[in-house]
Amino acid sequence: MIDRVGKIAGICILLIALFLSLRNGKKIQTTLVNNKFITTGFLEEKLFHNVKANGEIFRFTYVYKGVKYIGLSSSYALPGNVDLTNRIINRCFPVVLDSTNPQNSDILLSERKFKEYEIEYPDSLNWISSYVY
Repeated sequence: MIDRVGKIAGICILLIALFLSLRNGKKIQTTLVNNKFITTGFLEEKLFHNVKANGEIFRFTYVYKGVKYIGLSSSYALPGNVDLTNRIINRCFPVVLDSTNPQNSDILLSERKFKEYEIEYPDSLNWISSYVY
């Protein structure tokens, strides 16, 4: 009986932690949308590639009010585009950041991300749409 109560308590704690984590993630994105500032970032390197998901994690830098920041962002390559990294590393892309917390940022590599942050997708990035989603 005690073992069963402990399992139920553990599951409840896990569910509460998951709920709080999801709520915090949504809050961070909401503040970024509400306080957004667009700047230009420099995509420096790929840190990780997940072969199964065909996902990439990139490190980028940007400057806001004279301070240089480092950010991490993920993107998904379209199937068959293993050459994505060579095409986008060492290039500049738009970065959206929270003007009240500039470390909260994302580099905008795909049309999906522009929509996520309610920003119009520029024609100048049409070339990348054949590589990422």
